[in-house]
Amino acid sequence: MSLRNGAHTLFASTGGRWYLIAWCRLRSAVSWFAIVRVRKAVITMEPYSAHTIQEIGVPPPHAKSIVGLE
Repeated sequence: MSLRNGAHTLFASTGGRWYLIAWCRLRSAVSWFAIVRVRKAVITMEPYSAHTIQEIGVPPPHAKSIVGLE
């Protein structure tokens, strides 16, 4: 188990598993965190700084929004 301080960027699903994709402040890079392994999330007062698409990565061609899915 590790403790990470990350700024949530987006959620993604691949291979039937969900991930939190976040800016990891420890590594100063994007990291994928498996939702099933996240034990606790805490809201902080730390400001969020936006990151470029080059830092986050371009979504794969088959990616689609889950907004509106029910």
